[in-house]
Amino acid sequence: CDLNMPGNDGFQLMQQLANRGYAGGVVLVSGMDERVLRSAALMARFHRLKILATLTKPIQADALRAAVRQLV
Repeated sequence: CDLNMPGNDGFQLMQQLANRGYAGGVVLVSGMDERVLRSAALMARFHRLKILATLTKPIQADALRAAVRQLV
């Protein structure tokens, strides 16, 4: 979930996922500063979403792989 997307942003997407009772994992991605990512992670936890990772752009492939492995 990129925090800055056309149409719905990542914050809106997380709200929609929470409203639907989404039980999967979420990886938050942003080119914004760390404070924005921390705020997004707090919001996600408030909505009981499972945060696998918060990654800054450009994304490191190893960090993304490590986050996705948590789903197995």
